[in-house]
Amino acid sequence: MKTYIFLLLSSVLAVTASAGMAAASDGDTDCLTFIRQAEGYYRIPHGLLEAIALTESGQSGRPYPWSLNIAGQPVFAPSYEAAARRLRAADGSPRRDVAVGCMQIHMRFHLTQFGDPEWALLPRYNVWYAARYLDTLYRSFGNWETAVAHYNASDPPAQRRYLCQVASHLRVTAPESPLNACPAAPSATLRRRETMAARRIGSLIVIGER
Repeated sequence: MKTYIFLLLSSVLAVTASAGMAAASDGDTDCLTFIRQAEGYYRIPHGLLEAIALTESGQSGRPYPWSLNIAGQPVFAPSYEAAARRLRAADGSPRRDVAVGCMQIHMRFHLTQFGDPEWALLPRYNVWYAARYLDTLYRSFGNWETAVAHYNASDPPAQRRYLCQVASHLRVTAPESPLNACPAAPSATLRRRETMAARRIGSLIVIGER
């Protein structure tokens, strides 16, 4: 079933980006709707994906769908159309120095999975792609703490800072979660693993750029 969902997503993303603008205008814009769906589907611990989204794009206590990070500068665009105009260079080519959307998917690493950057901006595809990526990291590393740390894909000190940011939001989204404590130091798993493996997969954001 998961393979079918991914293939279906891939086929949908092959449609033109102009259709994506229509989808956004139809009200398909709430990050939290898709976060809760994806958490359930991938069995991500309750509140964790939302806490990551708040770390990545939080604005007034909610993940913000038209959030961008362009070469390290945060931008909260007023609409899909306004954000989409920032995703391409003057010659029309996709920018690769930008992270986009609810989950801040970084085009340097993930553009090829979408084809057109405008698709990555849409909450439905942004969130489901990020959830699948987090699930892949969990299956690779075997625990959620390390998966979240490598979602950021920085060095261990930056990973710890990122985990602490996520934990602070998790204390609101899931107060009962065992993951809502800031780690005192990088775990043995983080120290033991080479972060280059995660960099080859790709990072959604670089914590130093926020």
